[in-house]
Amino acid sequence: GSLLIHLPNGNFTAFEQACTHQGAATYYDGGAQVIRCTRHSSGTFNPSNGNASGGPPSGSLRQVQIRVNGDGTITTG
Repeated sequence: GSLLIHLPNGNFTAFEQACTHQGAATYYDGGAQVIRCTRHSSGTFNPSNGNASGGPPSGSLRQVQIRVNGDGTITTG
């Protein structure tokens, strides 16, 4: 799975959903504007670039290509 995130600046970004620490799922926390690991709430990633920004994860989430289709839908992969 992947995460498709609409950033506050109006751009979209997408990343693989698996945390780099133990492969747990991640989710976007809109209130804090970070990507969080479900296994370690302190494990966060920057949604602009996927870089680890706190907790046990290291490295970056793998970025996923985004496509805007002719009908206006957005897909990843």
